[in-house]
Amino acid sequence: MLNPNNKINNWFIDQLNLYQSANSDFKSIKRNFIIREAEFTIITEALLNKESNDSLQHELILGRRGSGKSTLLKRIEIEITENKKLNKKYIPINLAEEQAGIYRLFDLWEQVIEELQHQFKIIENKKEFEEFTTIQDYTRHLYDVIHNTCIKYKKKIVLLLDNFDRIVENFNDDGNLLREILINYNDVEIIAGSTRMDEHFWKYDMPFYEFFRKHRLEALSREEMLLLLNHWADSLNIPELKLFIKNNTGKLENVRILTDGLPRTLQFFIQIVLQNSQSHGYDYLKKIMDHVTPLYQERLNYLPAQLRKIILEMAFIWESCTTKQLVEKTRMESKLISANLKTLVLKGIVDKIETSKKNHLYRISERFFNMWLIFTQGNPEQKRKAKCLSIFLENWYDAQDFKILANNHISLLISKKIDYENALILSKALSQSKYISLIQRDSILNLTEKINIRKEKSQLIHLPKKSSDILNEALKELENKNHKVALDLVNSLENEEDGIKFNFLGMISEDEEKNSEAEKYYLLAIKKGEKGALLNLANIYHSQKKHNEAEKYYLLAIEDEQITALCNLAILYYDQKKYKQAEKYYLLAIGKGENDVHYNLAILYYEQKKYAEAEKYYLLAIEKNNTDSDALFNLALLYQNQEKYDKAENYYLLAGENGDNEALNNLAVMYEKQEKYEKAERHYLLAIEINNDDSLFNLALLYQKQEKYKEAEKYYLLAIDKNNISALNNLAIIYEKQEKYKEAKEYFLLANKKNDNSALYNLALLYEKQENFKEAEKYYLLAIKNNNINALNNLATLFYNQNIKKRETLNLLIQNNENPQNLIIAEIWNGVLDNLENKVNSIIYKNEEDLENFIIDLLIHQQKNLVLKLFRNSNIGKTLQEKYTVLFYVCMLINNPNEENLELKIPPEIETTIKEILQLIKEKEKFYGYVK
Repeated sequence: MLNPNNKINNWFIDQLNLYQSANSDFKSIKRNFIIREAEFTIITEALLNKESNDSLQHELILGRRGSGKSTLLKRIEIEITENKKLNKKYIPINLAEEQAGIYRLFDLWEQVIEELQHQFKIIENKKEFEEFTTIQDYTRHLYDVIHNTCIKYKKKIVLLLDNFDRIVENFNDDGNLLREILINYNDVEIIAGSTRMDEHFWKYDMPFYEFFRKHRLEALSREEMLLLLNHWADSLNIPELKLFIKNNTGKLENVRILTDGLPRTLQFFIQIVLQNSQSHGYDYLKKIMDHVTPLYQERLNYLPAQLRKIILEMAFIWESCTTKQLVEKTRMESKLISANLKTLVLKGIVDKIETSKKNHLYRISERFFNMWLIFTQGNPEQKRKAKCLSIFLENWYDAQDFKILANNHISLLISKKIDYENALILSKALSQSKYISLIQRDSILNLTEKINIRKEKSQLIHLPKKSSDILNEALKELENKNHKVALDLVNSLENEEDGIKFNFLGMISEDEEKNSEAEKYYLLAIKKGEKGALLNLANIYHSQKKHNEAEKYYLLAIEDEQITALCNLAILYYDQKKYKQAEKYYLLAIGKGENDVHYNLAILYYEQKKYAEAEKYYLLAIEKNNTDSDALFNLALLYQNQEKYDKAENYYLLAGENGDNEALNNLAVMYEKQEKYEKAERHYLLAIEINNDDSLFNLALLYQKQEKYKEAEKYYLLAIDKNNISALNNLAIIYEKQEKYKEAKEYFLLANKKNDNSALYNLALLYEKQENFKEAEKYYLLAIKNNNINALNNLATLFYNQNIKKRETLNLLIQNNENPQNLIIAEIWNGVLDNLENKVNSIIYKNEEDLENFIIDLLIHQQKNLVLKLFRNSNIGKTLQEKYTVLFYVCMLINNPNEENLELKIPPEIETTIKEILQLIKEKEKFYGYVK
């Protein structure tokens, strides 16, 4: 925007004495002194109004570095020098800003005497340091010289001291001596600048307690900043700067806020503006940071390591923080943090904010120092947050001005106080600004067209399209899935104030299934006040199962009287099984005239088994829309489940007539359950005629049930052509039953390729049936990889029955914990006998049924005493003997083969069975290696 090589710009930069403004010439200081006038007036008028015998009022000017203290002191010096009344009374002595050499009070008096020598050429009767035995005597002598000079010239000294806090922090007893001298003599008035309210000034036992009248230099206000910048632009004749100030309200206010409104910082800012124009105030801030880095780096390095750490963490927190927060961030003890905070407060680096509780708050006093720490010491995320804050402030203040300008222009157009030619340029600019709403845009365009009485057409300026026309075009393109065209149309709208643009961008992103982008745009739209985005955002969250967020935005949409939100919120509650809330909002939607909700409410009642209410609302849904095939179908299903078959048949037929091809299929299923096979077959065939693919499979199942394998094969093959995966597995089972093993294997493998996990298991069973154990093992293992739990147990049984792979068997059964009986037998087989009795008892006590094989296996694996204890157990032994009489005798014969008359006690009808079981146990004992 501005030429960095412009001579005027360079001249302006040369005039800015950024660090030592006190060294500027009197004329420049007076010309540029347009702020801090209130403090200047108070102090100089007090000097003017003092009589010779009045005690002097010492002044303390408090302000951060760059706030204008040095310039104010210099301006006071100039006024004393040039104002005849003041010059008659006072000698101004303005020492250099950085007084590193003043360590003791006598250093200060020596500097004053040097200045008096410079002004009056000779100072009489000054003795040398070596002539005195104590430093205090020498200090008193020096002041006597100053006192005598004041008497001789009949003037008082106004001693202007900058960085006074640095001077007095070196004083010990000298502070008390200085106070004593100033009270006892009326020669010297101190006007001091200080960056902080040192304890010397506020602590009651310190020498300067309530000794100075205080003037605090606050941050420049917006008005003061603009006054100062416009003054520089006018006085230095830089029209480019004036134009920049006018057109960049946001940038200026952003810099003012984030740099603490310091005049020196504004000088840096203007220097950068004249050299280079950036896109955001943030870019100016970064360059300002470069200029102040030497100053702040020295301040940071001056602090001990502990204090540096606390300051840095406090800067990154940014807002006022508690001691507890700093303990967490610094990993220091609470007592240490408290002590260090006290030091930082005393140094004026940190402000303490009193609260009503014990936990006070702390923040870095100089906010620009805080920002500098973030810019230079922060991580990328902290810097990003600072940038976001900067851009937000800039945009905010630009937006405020734009709104005022737009409203004023609309008023002129309505009152016709502006002609078409003059309105045209501003109408075009404003209508395409992001800071006005689409309603304002179209209002400006319509009003501008209305004042074009002659229907003139400008050759150079063309008004943009109305937003309503652009958005209608975008909607059509979106309906046709032309997403890029729709996006380009919506992005052609610059207006962002009301959020409508962001809502449309969200709709496009949502249609492209870019839900995260859609969410971002809907949130922006809502933030801008576009209520239509509430429902859209809620729907996005609903689809993502973010129930809490969806509920929140549905409720906000309901507050905005969006009726659709009532129904959608009810569906959300239904999905969460919050049936009471769902019912409430369905009924509210019905009360608002939403007829489509009757069907949803009927489903809700059906889910809760409130069949009478469900029937009522299905009938109402059918009444409101007699072609609602879903309601007809579900009502038929309701009647079917209630075994009201005639009514069910009627509504299935009506649903079929209204195009629901599932209705005939369900009707056929209903006939099949009633064992009306002919009717079932006929309606399956009717459903197949109207392309109901499910009926192909169902009809094949019907034929399979009737062992009509040829017909079943035909319809399974037709179902397979329609990609019915289950048909592959079922057809394989038919082939297996027909002993067509080759074809069975082929279709089991085809089913597996289509991700039918049961096919591998069935194929393994087929191989096991054929005693092809190697292949059976292979396919059981493949089925296990596909998470088939049954395959775990079958493969373990396969190994067990072959007496192989003991450890693998145990591992398989550990994975399948659904069969604890087999697991215990496998553990015994593997020699794992820990806590065996308790494990067996837990099985017996939990389940007294189906224990035959378990007891036999325990006997095979040499647990005869354990089994005998079970049968003689005082709690369940009698019950076991009754249920498993045969096994009880088997157990007795194994444990006591020579017991007298035992075999005679056995009832004859079970003798043969007992002998068979004993023979089986004997064979298995040999098989598993217990006997030879």
